[in-house]
Amino acid sequence: MAREPALYGEYLTAMAVAELELAGAIAARMAAGGLLRARVLAAMVAGADRAAVMYWMETRSESLAGTVRQAVRQAVAGIGASP
Repeated sequence: MAREPALYGEYLTAMAVAELELAGAIAARMAAGGLLRARVLAAMVAGADRAAVMYWMETRSESLAGTVRQAVRQAVAGIGASP
């Protein structure tokens, strides 16, 4: 996928759609006015997912799901505090 531009473009398009959907779901669970924060959180998760997939494709060191979970945990560590 990463070496095939057409496939990588489709992957990025799908990730952008998923990111917007995730931001909407996060915003629906947040207090009013949290749309920017929801979008930032969704972007963090989407970026972590993208980095994990690329890393996994290079290393295949553990399961893809485990690599994604680890990356997302790293991305969201410490975000519980108020902005």
